Amino acid sequence: MIEAQRWRLISDGAGDPSWNMAIDQAMLQELSSGLQLPVLRFYTWSQSAITIGRFQNVDRTLCLDDIRRLGIPLIRRSTGGRGVLHGGDLTFCIAILKSHLPKTNRSNKDVYQYLQSGLTRTLQKLLGHASRGEDYPLGPSTGNCFAIQSAADLIGPDHSKITGSAMRVYDDRILIQTSIVLRRIVAQEYLMNVFRGSQPIQSYPFSHISCEDFKENVLKSYEEAGCLFVRGELTSRERELANEFALDQFQPINKDVAFEVIDSRNWV
Repeated sequence: MIEAQRWRLISDGAGDPSWNMAIDQAMLQELSSGLQLPVLRFYTWSQSAITIGRFQNVDRTLCLDDIRRLGIPLIRRSTGGRGVLHGGDLTFCIAILKSHLPKTNRSNKDVYQYLQSGLTRTLQKLLGHASRGEDYPLGPSTGNCFAIQSAADLIGPDHSKITGSAMRVYDDRILIQTSIVLRRIVAQEYLMNVFRGSQPIQSYPFSHISCEDFKENVLKSYEEAGCLFVRGELTSRERELANEFALDQFQPINKDVAFEVIDSRNWV
C-alpha cells in the first residue's frame, strides 16, 4: 500500500525517442526546484527505437551494423539495465523524492516493490497472477532487457517477462522507467538482428486491451493503493530543460544514421 499522497499525472501520446527520455530527466530535475509532488508519466513512441542502459556495453551486447542498416535510433538512458526495443510498448516513468518514501523502504528491491505496487495489482487483476522475477548473474553478451529477469521485473503466469524496469537512485531523488509490452511490432527474427545473445519468446497477454484502457487500469490500481492523482501538463521550465537534454544528453548514439520511421501503430 502506498501512503496516501498527491501525485502529478502526465499522460503523453507518442513522442520522439530523444524527447521521451529528456522529459523524464527534466521532471526528475525539477523535483528539487519546487515541484515536489511525485510524478507518474505515461508515454508511447512515435517510431521504433532502442534505449540502452546507462552502463551497457554496446559493442558486446548489440548488433551495431544491423541496427545501422535497419535505421533504428539508439539512445542511452540515464537509468541502468539492458536494451529495450520500443514501439509496441507503453512506457511509464516515476520520479519521486526520497523523502516521500516510507522509512522502511531501504533497499532498491523494496523501493521497486513499493513504487510498482499499483502495476503489480493491475497485472494480477488482468492476468490472475503476476510475480517478481529472480535475480541472477547476467551474461556479458546479453543485450535484450526482456531476455533476462530480475527482482525489478514482473513475470506473467506463463513465466514470460511482461515488464522491464530500470531505476537510478540519486542523492535525494529516484527515477524508475518501466516498459510494458502490449503489442508485437516486429517478427522474432528481427530481435536477432538487434541484440546479441539469446532472445526471449515474447508473449503478448494484453494484445486485446487498448493502450488507453490499460493506462486506466493502472491508474485505478494506484488509486486503490493510496495515490491521489492531479492530472496536469509539463511546466514551461520542464519543456525548456527537456529541449536542452534532447539536443545534448539524449541524442542518438548512432546519430549519423538515416532513421527509418517505423509507425508503431502498425502492430501485428
